[in-house]
Amino acid sequence: MRQTRKATSRKTPIASFGLYDCRHTFLTRLGEANTDPFSIQRIAGHSSIVVSQKYVHPTPERLEAAFARLESYNEMKAAEMKAKQQTKEAHTAVNKRRRVHKSGHSQKAGLTARP
Repeated sequence: MRQTRKATSRKTPIASFGLYDCRHTFLTRLGEANTDPFSIQRIAGHSSIVVSQKYVHPTPERLEAAFARLESYNEMKAAEMKAKQQTKEAHTAVNKRRRVHKSGHSQKAGLTARP
């Protein structure tokens, strides 16, 4: 392999290019594609997350995109909470009407509630 690399490096202008460079490019592109450091660690076989973190570069654009994702997520959660609250209020109203209806129905039938 070394002989092949030496022969290739003499013929090409990129003399110091090797397999490690392909690996580094691959892992860097995973980071650029917003792959989390823990996934990069597993893919690369790193023993420490610290090693994998060097492939995840916090550029201003990525930081801005992270805040935009957080804002979108917060809006989605707020809508979910609002829908859940409305459902809860609707169920409470239905149950209240049922109780009123049952008590009115029992009084019409001549039944009285026991104290």
